[in-house]
Amino acid sequence: MSRLLRPALLGLGALLTACTSDPSETVASAAPDADAFADACQQAANWDRAMCECAADLADAELSDRARRFVAATLRDDAAEAERLRSALSFEEATQAGLFMVRAGRECAPAAATLAAPTDALASR
Repeated sequence: MSRLLRPALLGLGALLTACTSDPSETVASAAPDADAFADACQQAANWDRAMCECAADLADAELSDRARRFVAATLRDDAAEAERLRSALSFEEATQAGLFMVRAGRECAPAAATLAAPTDALASR
């Protein structure tokens, strides 16, 4: 659970400031690719690569570009970028971003365990 706490708490900031944001504001920066997102995930959440790749795929499928950039900046601990992006998120984007890592942890942990099982079995021999 502590592996989820830091990203979840950082994402909560998005929820707290979403009501004052102007969703029409555009924030120009490139959305992270799946590898960059997975790298940031591994560093911040201390998840294995399979879980972080699953989270990157889930972020790509379910979050807007702005929300995905915000989550990635939060994971990288880039406070300035996260704050800049947070101010541009709509309430819906902020809610999705704020809860994303908790949900990704629940959805990706079983998939990562399944992928890691053959490796674990070989290591125990």
